[in-house]
Amino acid sequence: MGRGRLAPLVSRLDDIDGVLGMEHITLTDEQLNVVAHAHDPIAVHDDGGRLRGYIAMMIGSEEVTDAKRALASKEARYTTAQVLAELRARSAP
Repeated sequence: MGRGRLAPLVSRLDDIDGVLGMEHITLTDEQLNVVAHAHDPIAVHDDGGRLRGYIAMMIGSEEVTDAKRALASKEARYTTAQVLAELRARSAP
C-alpha cells in the first residue's frame, strides 16, 4: 500500500485499536506522505475549503532519537497492550 516509514507505526496502532478510545481516519497514500514529512501542524479543510482543524505530529526529532536509541538497546520492550494489561492486573481487586 506504500505506507513507507509509517508502516511500523500504523501496524502497532492497529494492535491497540480501540484500547485507548482513539478516533481514527483512513488516509490515502498521498495524505500519509504529507503527514509523514510534516514538521509543522497540518491544516485540515473540508471539501468547501473551510478550516476544520489541525493534525499535529505528537513526536519530534528528539523523541525519534530517543526511540532509536531504545530500539538499539538490549533492554526489554513492551507493547502498549502489554503495559495496559499489567496495569489492569495491578489495579484488580
